[in-house]
Amino acid sequence: MEQHRSGQDVARRQSSAPPANPVPPERIDLVPTRNPSADVAPTAFDAFFDRVYPASVGLALRVLDRKRTVPDQSRAVAEEIATESMTKARSKDLHTDEHAIARVIGWTADGCVSHLVGHPGRVQPPQDVTIRDLTDEKDPPDLFGDGGLPLAELQQALSSLRRSDRRVGLVALGCGFSVADTAALLQFSIDEVRARLMRVGTRLCDGRRFAGRPSADATPVTPAPDAENLSEGAPW
Repeated sequence: MEQHRSGQDVARRQSSAPPANPVPPERIDLVPTRNPSADVAPTAFDAFFDRVYPASVGLALRVLDRKRTVPDQSRAVAEEIATESMTKARSKDLHTDEHAIARVIGWTADGCVSHLVGHPGRVQPPQDVTIRDLTDEKDPPDLFGDGGLPLAELQQALSSLRRSDRRVGLVALGCGFSVADTAALLQFSIDEVRARLMRVGTRLCDGRRFAGRPSADATPVTPAPDAENLSEGAPW
């Protein structure tokens, strides 16, 4: 617990680091003022951080290492992703409301996708999502057989989709959240989540078919303009 608290304190300091054009030190949270003994009242961002940072770490852990196979390494990666997300939140002066939280969750999902390159894990879909929620094909491939959908395969599919589709696919399929929970977390309607899941499912089915063809026949996947591919030093 103390180790996790220490990581959270470091993340708070990093997300509060001065920007390229620093403001005066007394304007930066968690930087000592001219009177270090004076009590400093928590800022709006402090409250936002305390509410959202643990959720961001938890979401990242849920997709990167749901079974806690490498707990120390996966927590370090999850905290790095969450810290980057909170840094963006601070730079945009976000405050605690559901739309601001959804933006942080979306940034967290983006960070997770880039860390799934070559991931050996497999995941099962949430209970309210079946293959029929992912494709209308009459004879679709068995995406979740043999222990579940490979996370590396999910990453390949998501990396070439639009950001909103990618986030829905990561939260619903990667994390295993229900359609309703995914909609609440990302501030989409239920219908929007289902439509995006269909696009994710189509890409997964196409990818599974291409995987069985000779490489000369396969159509290369071009990453979406806003896709990130930053799988550096992954512990898996």
